[in-house]
Amino acid sequence: MQQLDLGYPESWLSAPADRSRPIGPGKRAPDAPLQGAGGQARRLFELLHGTHWTLLGYESDRMAAPSRPGLRVHVIGPSAELRDTDGQFAQAYGMETGEWILIRPDGYVAAFVGAARINMLVKHFDTIDDALLAHAETSVGTKIRT
Repeated sequence: MQQLDLGYPESWLSAPADRSRPIGPGKRAPDAPLQGAGGQARRLFELLHGTHWTLLGYESDRMAAPSRPGLRVHVIGPSAELRDTDGQFAQAYGMETGEWILIRPDGYVAAFVGAARINMLVKHFDTIDDALLAHAETSVGTKIRT
């Protein structure tokens, strides 16, 4: 399967990679077939569609994920809401048990983190929020927050 080969690894929206992977921050998130808990066929791109950020855990504890507006969280694993029945997700992303991947609203990978570093994602979101707010204030010439 051929997918878009365009990336932004140096973007301020991408966090540095913690190890080598088949796909890294700033690269387009590849599609993968998944299976819903009820056995229905799903595509990863269906989960990414929209203007939200997506956090995907691989055999991860859903309760460890941060909760915030504009973020949708899904877990993939044998006893999770989604299953990687043929291993294409794990192969495409190089995920290990307990890891998380954050995907931007434009479908590009923002960050990979292990369970011990999940709070780094909150800091990453805060950095992005601050930068976007500063840009908005500059554009309109008015301070938006106090």
